[in-house]
Amino acid sequence: EISHITMCESDESSRPSRVDVDQSDDEVVETRVLAMVLHFSPWKQFTVGFGVGWISGYLFRKVSRTAAIVIGGTFVAVQGAVAFGLIEVNWGSLKRAARQKMKHVENKVSQIVSTQDQPITDFVVHLCTQHVYLTSGFGSGVFSGFIGFPL
Repeated sequence: EISHITMCESDESSRPSRVDVDQSDDEVVETRVLAMVLHFSPWKQFTVGFGVGWISGYLFRKVSRTAAIVIGGTFVAVQGAVAFGLIEVNWGSLKRAARQKMKHVENKVSQIVSTQDQPITDFVVHLCTQHVYLTSGFGSGVFSGFIGFPL
């Protein structure tokens, strides 16, 4: 059970009438949707998970393909410009700058991870073990969306 969700039951039905959440505004929608979906039947949970997973996989495929084309095209263009003598690249300076940026990114990520109350890994493990239908639907949806299986 997710500890930061408080369900308030109504007298008319077994569905929750509201969800009290102790979170920031940007996380409230996610929490409400998750709490609502967890009350669905297993088939509906699988279907919702599959739909969200398929959209995520499809978008990831499109974004990664575009990023690969842009990065690869830029690399080929720079190598062509170097080969034709249009530009000169100081590779040692470029390596040092890249290493400094990577250290900066690592420090920022470690700061963000250390300030979280509940690590994301705990949340993912909880979600995968307690809500099998939803996560299995999401996993199969991501796979089918990423490989290009049409709906």
